[in-house]
Amino acid sequence: KPSCNTSPDIHMDYPNPIALSSIQKHMWFHQMLHKQPQMYQYPVTFLIDGPLDKNHLQNSLQDTIAQFPILSSHITVDKGIPRQHYHDNDNFILVQARLPENLPTDQVLQHYIQTHAIQCQTGPMQHCALFSIAEHKHLLLLLFHHIVCDAWTVDVFLRYLSQMYEGKAT
Repeated sequence: KPSCNTSPDIHMDYPNPIALSSIQKHMWFHQMLHKQPQMYQYPVTFLIDGPLDKNHLQNSLQDTIAQFPILSSHITVDKGIPRQHYHDNDNFILVQARLPENLPTDQVLQHYIQTHAIQCQTGPMQHCALFSIAEHKHLLLLLFHHIVCDAWTVDVFLRYLSQMYEGKAT
């Protein structure tokens, strides 16, 4: 089992604001041009079957997001140049809701993702929601903006989250 004590501190200090990379600029421009904030959303879902400590999960998510400051950022435009600004994630909230029984899960998630699109101009670049299905059955939705993460980053994030949760839950 991974332990919270063995995970490295991957937090780095960044200049604030910081220029976007050429790929980030491309995604940002394309999203602004087409006015579709959901265009570059990167959803990750997990079915959690068994007991869940929701407070530990929220704390673990908050601590994990703190290690990835780009997830708490937003983008502004200064003299035509988009720049990313980093913020503390003190206002992190794990949204909790009950999954409606009369609708297919994928339809509910699709609607949720469409109506909770991540806005680059206001941030943060992530959104987390926990849907209760039954007392010991939940669906965790982690929604990232692709401008700040890719499959590799999500994998690192999930490993760190797992270590944080297991460390806090024991």
